[in-house]
Amino acid sequence: ERQQRELAETLHGVGNTLSTILDVETVFDRLLDQVARVVPYDTASLLLIKNGETYVARNRGHEKYGAAVAQFVEKLKYDVLNVPNFRKMVETGQPNIISDTEHDPGWIKYIELSHVRSWAGAPIILQGEVIGFFSLDKTRSGFYKSEHADRLSAFAGQAALALQNAWLFAETRQTLEHEQQLNEIAHTISSTLELPEVLHHILRLGTEIIGAEAGILNLLGPKGEMQPQPYLFNLPEDTMLESLTKDHGLAWQIIESGKSILLADYAQHPKAKSWLVAAQMHGFIGVPVIAGKSRLGALGLFSTNKEKAFTQRDLALAESIGRQAGVAIQNAQLFKAAERRAEEAETLRQATATITGALNLNQVLERILDQLNRVVPHDSASIFLVEENKLRIVAARGFEQLDELLNQTFSADDPLFALGSTTRQVVILEDASADPRFHNWGKSTTVRGWMGVPLIVRGEVIGHLTADSNQLDAFSQTDADMTQAFANQAAVAIENARLFEKIQQLAITDHLTGINNSRHFFEQIRIEFERAQRYKHPMSVILIDLDNFKRVNDTYGHLVGDQALKEASWRLSENLRSIDMLARYGGDEFVILLPETNVQAALEIGERLRLAVINESLLTDAGNIQIQLSLGLASLDEGCHRVEDLLEHADQALYAAKQRGKNQVFSWPL
Repeated sequence: ERQQRELAETLHGVGNTLSTILDVETVFDRLLDQVARVVPYDTASLLLIKNGETYVARNRGHEKYGAAVAQFVEKLKYDVLNVPNFRKMVETGQPNIISDTEHDPGWIKYIELSHVRSWAGAPIILQGEVIGFFSLDKTRSGFYKSEHADRLSAFAGQAALALQNAWLFAETRQTLEHEQQLNEIAHTISSTLELPEVLHHILRLGTEIIGAEAGILNLLGPKGEMQPQPYLFNLPEDTMLESLTKDHGLAWQIIESGKSILLADYAQHPKAKSWLVAAQMHGFIGVPVIAGKSRLGALGLFSTNKEKAFTQRDLALAESIGRQAGVAIQNAQLFKAAERRAEEAETLRQATATITGALNLNQVLERILDQLNRVVPHDSASIFLVEENKLRIVAARGFEQLDELLNQTFSADDPLFALGSTTRQVVILEDASADPRFHNWGKSTTVRGWMGVPLIVRGEVIGHLTADSNQLDAFSQTDADMTQAFANQAAVAIENARLFEKIQQLAITDHLTGINNSRHFFEQIRIEFERAQRYKHPMSVILIDLDNFKRVNDTYGHLVGDQALKEASWRLSENLRSIDMLARYGGDEFVILLPETNVQAALEIGERLRLAVINESLLTDAGNIQIQLSLGLASLDEGCHRVEDLLEHADQALYAAKQRGKNQVFSWPL
């Protein structure tokens, strides 16, 4: 029992250590450092699987046997299904040991690894799939036993969570960085309406962000013809260019099809330009430059490094740049074609720069309505967003009964909105009161002129921007063009704000249960702790551990175990107040922050939570599962000078609940 307790405490400490690390490379290093606390080894490797083949992500100890051995291990790769000990772990999901490698027929022998006499391995399982292995070696035969396998398997479960958290954080951070880069492009290219400067910014920033070495931008002329001289970045301008005709050329193919192209080797494409091949262009990304429904040109980005291959993520980012570029180019072309309206075009630039500078959705919507009046004069305006096949009014200005108007929903089949969605163009009514299609959602009897503008992102209509006027025939085609250009930027700003909110939510949410993660919990408890101390208010925390939960995973599998965790967390959430905060502490442990709660009230809450989970079985794919839980709680007292003190008291109370029979609530002091 003491050994099991020590192991549990060690794994708990290891889990806490790993849960604080979100850098992938650091996680790799720490995993082999921490596994030694659980299972001893002389040499060890962390193997990950890619395309059915393992590669060594990290290794330890092999340098003791010479540089040649260390180099051999770093480059060692296995076909998983052709190695018996690895194939067995993939098929069973269980750890594996080889007590004596000299006499095991399935052991693959290498001269460089002749020092390995006893071996232990465990699969790293993420979302039901084996993604890698721990491989531990000892120079003494007969060393590893079944208990080592069990320990290593338990550690591998924690390692999977640490890797998933690190990968999710890296992906989230990369997505946010890409959005910030796109905002930088939007801000930079919208900072001027001089077409040469816009094109230079597009090529320079697009090339830098994608990691390319050169770029080319082909634009269409006013009559749909290809302009003879493309815009170049890091390409020889004095080279004789072939003529641009519609029967050949990747630029024409991209523009006419509206589809992007990703090539590993540009020179091998039959439509490759000889002067670009001569310039040793290798990898290629080509995307359409579009604004709304209009195709304005094609953006091509090149890599001269044969070792670099553009990815689908690079392609998606380039497509976003193409859309941003299309909006910017359209703005510049409108300005150049209508110099007599220079003041209006400058207003458009300022308005779009203002709305793209915000990432909070409500703030973006308010800024759109603020700036719309500068783009086109009107008496009232509304923003409709698509939600579950309906349109909801999310913001409005100029209406007498604004509170009644907001959040009203309308059918997406409304004839005027359906027309704008189908044509992807502005709809103008000279006299709305005389048009049977017009729905008087503002209860205003004075609306005459009306304009509806689709909000389009990535070719999808996400909503509509409407402007009303009390004057007949209030809106012209020029107004429509200006407003559509503004709406294109507004749509991008809305989508960026939505994505930003989603990323923020992901950063504070546990991926499995959907409740708060431990990092967000620690941020909030420190704030609440300082507030409670400052104003001498009560505060409590509860630590919860699902009793014997390992048996659920061992008996039914991790997928069923995950279902049980989700159901348990939902029941806990349903029995808490709105001011309380539930978070996943790690594994099958939960933690609850109870503001304005003394120890007696916390005990009542703890008992209510315990009964909510144990009184009714948890429904899973394997049937109903009965789960019990132990709870330890602590309240703020004179002995708590730090958040860590409060959590330590709760942890000791939880330990007491476990030691004294489980399935009960204990409070500090014991």
